[in-house]
Amino acid sequence: MATKAVLDILQGMLVSFGTSMATATREEQRSWWREDAAWRADDLDWRGEEKAVYEAESDCRQRLRKWHQEDIDQMNLENSRVLWLRFLEKNRRDVEEKTEQLKAISSISALFGLCATVTLTQLSLDKEGEPSAPTVW
Repeated sequence: MATKAVLDILQGMLVSFGTSMATATREEQRSWWREDAAWRADDLDWRGEEKAVYEAESDCRQRLRKWHQEDIDQMNLENSRVLWLRFLEKNRRDVEEKTEQLKAISSISALFGLCATVTLTQLSLDKEGEPSAPTVW
């Protein structure tokens, strides 16, 4: 009987020891869960900050793309203006060249007309309609 009492006492001690160990293990697990929850909260905060930084960088890249496109458009406009001015200058030179050619042609025409007039006035015909020797002055 004494041994049964000792066994009951030992069994009671082991049960209480097992219960206390289980309680300690659960408390340790709860502290780990709290740490995990804190880490998750920190991680979510960090992800929010990362997202804000990413959005700011994305906005910056978008503004840079827009600025670059506007710069390209401005260069195209300036190139178009230079090409247009070059075209106008070429047309102006062509018009001046044609003007000079027309002046030269009109001068030659006037000279030919003068020669023809002088030839007609100096041409003398005899009675048969044959040309006679020109009159020299």
